[in-house]
Amino acid sequence: MTKLELSLALRTNPRVQALVDDPHAIEGVRLRTSLLPPADTFWRQLNFQDFDISEMSLASLTRLRLQGDDTWVALPVFPDRRFFHAAVVVRADSDVRTPADLRGKRIGVADYSMTGAVWARGVLQHDHDLHPSSMTWFQERTTRLSHGGATSFRPPEDVEVVQIGPDDSQRRMFAEGRLEASILFITYKTMLDRSTGSMDEANVRLLFPDDDAEKARAFGTWGFLPFNHCMVVRRSLVEAHPWLLLNIYKGFLDAKTTHLAALQEAVRLHREVGLVPASGSTDVDLFPYGLRANAHGLDTLSRFFHEQGITPSSFTVRELFDDRFASL
Repeated sequence: MTKLELSLALRTNPRVQALVDDPHAIEGVRLRTSLLPPADTFWRQLNFQDFDISEMSLASLTRLRLQGDDTWVALPVFPDRRFFHAAVVVRADSDVRTPADLRGKRIGVADYSMTGAVWARGVLQHDHDLHPSSMTWFQERTTRLSHGGATSFRPPEDVEVVQIGPDDSQRRMFAEGRLEASILFITYKTMLDRSTGSMDEANVRLLFPDDDAEKARAFGTWGFLPFNHCMVVRRSLVEAHPWLLLNIYKGFLDAKTTHLAALQEAVRLHREVGLVPASGSTDVDLFPYGLRANAHGLDTLSRFFHEQGITPSSFTVRELFDDRFASL
């Protein structure tokens, strides 16, 4: 059988590495893979539809679908997860010690509508009583070079979002004392961001000094690691090749299974020599794929989208995904 030659764009991580390493990992497909920062992948897909398969922002994909654009079919493959609120940074010399101290402050953000920022604001609101309207937001990405600009996002009326000028940046505003904090300070290079680089160089520190303890607390409260991206495939390809969608899903699932098997073996060996407590469990899959295992996370993200003006209340994130995943 002649294989489909398809392009793939994503940021690598251990759960997808086996697929990245093998261009034939998806049955019936030969992949041409580009390893890109998520911000660049999303912007290129939103503006130019450059790749057949890619990682995609759930907020941006939702915005597209609400505008009637169904170029992409979403797969319930969530390649990256974290508690984004635990990465909030403040000026190193700031007197901000708790989330409550951020009320009335000037907060930087790369792209106000980005999914990671939605998760961070949602947890801060529900767990720490810090509503987005209680702060002034400064967005670094311009309308032309942003996901919000590509999807015509406008912030809700009760939230003030100020555009940082093209010759300014979050990093400079921190240095000059014009910002108190930043939500999702992006350290790696992208085409869209001007403040990349280490946090130490920017003279900032984490809002939660013991961020591991805060992540453990949040996991105990919410019961899952928040996800901000899914995988998408060009709809015209799925319509022309009905077998393709589930083959792609299986390819990503197999790659994750390969990683988890290696991880379990490493943990077993560490237990044998006493470096990992025998009581510690690694049986919980913190990166589940499929709709059923992610129902709570999808419903929570839908609620945060509604509350923060990303979507109307009539829309749920589950609607993004093809019916073939309903039972998975």
